[in-house]
Amino acid sequence: MNLIRAEIYCDRLRKYPIYNGYRPAFDFGLPDTLLSGEIILDDRGKVLQGQMALGFIKLLSPELIESKIKYGKKYFFYEGPPSSKPTGFLILLEK
Repeated sequence: MNLIRAEIYCDRLRKYPIYNGYRPAFDFGLPDTLLSGEIILDDRGKVLQGQMALGFIKLLSPELIESKIKYGKKYFFYEGPPSSKPTGFLILLEK
């Protein structure tokens, strides 16, 4: 599981857009665990606040969640700890 197809949403209150290559911390619901990864956008260089784009996520340690993720479910991502406000969310579409 190298790349996972996803709809990527940028929070409408975020100060800056999300750019191709953005590297947030993803929260897949594992206790006390955020996974590092990268957002790769399909056909544009950025996602503006309040908008959605199709793309992929590339996780640095996919083996930690391979059997636990659910496609079609919403997962949040952050710039800081999960106690901070989410940068946005994604919905996993397929492997």
